Amino acid sequence: MSGLDGLRLKKALATLHSIENAIEAKKKWMATLMSFKGNPIDARALLEISNKITKESMEMEHAIAGLAAEAKSLARSMPSMPPKQLTLNKYTPSSGGELKELAAVAGRMPKKMAELRAALDKFRAFAMHKMNDPDRTSDGQPMDPLGMLLAFLKLLVASKNL
Repeated sequence: MSGLDGLRLKKALATLHSIENAIEAKKKWMATLMSFKGNPIDARALLEISNKITKESMEMEHAIAGLAAEAKSLARSMPSMPPKQLTLNKYTPSSGGELKELAAVAGRMPKKMAELRAALDKFRAFAMHKMNDPDRTSDGQPMDPLGMLLAFLKLLVASKNL
């Protein structure tokens, strides 16, 4: 394995694995946020999280496209044959296995990104539902029934004084 190509291969493989782990973490995080009962998180914050993940997913798509091109370039430039002589001082491992792993991970990425987009669409719909919830007040906190009753009574008293 030549030095520079070997480093490029290892870096591309590590980057794709980190992107794959980030996708899984974001999907779990969105599922966790949607699983809370009641209104522990303001709907505006949920929409901000959704927008942030959308931006990050677009950046990931660009990075994945670049890494897929890098994988194709590396596949053409690196020899896939094992070394001709295997001695203790001249042994260099073959890059064929790492090239195949890079191609496999790059091949899985479109499916992973589609799963992330589907989870993001579901999360955005959840956030919009929370945003448009009739019980949501302007400060983001749900309106309590006692406060609503007191506000109604205050309006009633004010109308009697007119």
